[in-house]
Amino acid sequence: ESKPTKCIIYTRVSSQKQVNEGSGLGSQERTCRDYAERQGYEVIEVVADVISGRKAERPGMQALLQSLRDFKHNTEKCVVIVDDISRFARDVSTHTALRDKIVSLGAKIESPTVKFGHDASGKFMELIMAAIAEHDSAHNAERSHRRTVSRLKLGFWTFSSPLGYDYTKAPGGGKLLVRIEPLATHIQEALQGFADGRFQSPVEVKRFLESKPDFPNKNKRGKLHYDLIKRMLTNPLYAGHLEYPKWGVELTKAQHEPLISYSTFLIIQDRLKGRATAPVRKDISADFPL
Repeated sequence: ESKPTKCIIYTRVSSQKQVNEGSGLGSQERTCRDYAERQGYEVIEVVADVISGRKAERPGMQALLQSLRDFKHNTEKCVVIVDDISRFARDVSTHTALRDKIVSLGAKIESPTVKFGHDASGKFMELIMAAIAEHDSAHNAERSHRRTVSRLKLGFWTFSSPLGYDYTKAPGGGKLLVRIEPLATHIQEALQGFADGRFQSPVEVKRFLESKPDFPNKNKRGKLHYDLIKRMLTNPLYAGHLEYPKWGVELTKAQHEPLISYSTFLIIQDRLKGRATAPVRKDISADFPL
């Protein structure tokens, strides 16, 4: 059997953050290129994915498989090089599915750090290592989940920042929501205005915010989506509280600066449910009813 002369390098990281920080893809490619040079392979393509190792449907992997299909008609053999088994997949079923697709197209998988098996014993050891990678992935996910729940219970919001806020470094580590202007002031005025009866309905809140030229998320006609307004009116983060029932985090006082008081937030909820009416304005009298 002729020795392969061409290779495709496959690299993968889980998140865009790793790409932005420069950790992962470049070092993987360098390690694989060094290995290819030692083996006498010509690198014909480098394919990268920024996606979870548990997912089998990956843009980079699909491009790699297509390249192998095109290369299959060539008389030369091709090798797919990955830095480590965990970069290939973090799930045994995903690992097996991707491996079988690559092998079915006439290619071999090689790595500078681990031996991909081609006999019964080798395949068995390979699956054990894939299972270890899956366990590590699951363990890391559980640990990350516990940390996130702990931060939430301490009053630190850890997901996407709501409109009018952004993140800054918190004292002692982690992230803390801070106001961004002028959006925070616009939203504060809208929420307080709805609670006070200045705005009689969410539609009036919507129109008020649409009148602000610097307010984002408008469509081509300068309109805001009604659902955005409803989410703002019902979001306790604006009142300095948070909750995440899905993970067992009950209503908790948050660490960030609120835009409105919690009592104002409750008034808003009552008004939305039709349990309150707008307060009587002091500048209205029987002599001047309009």
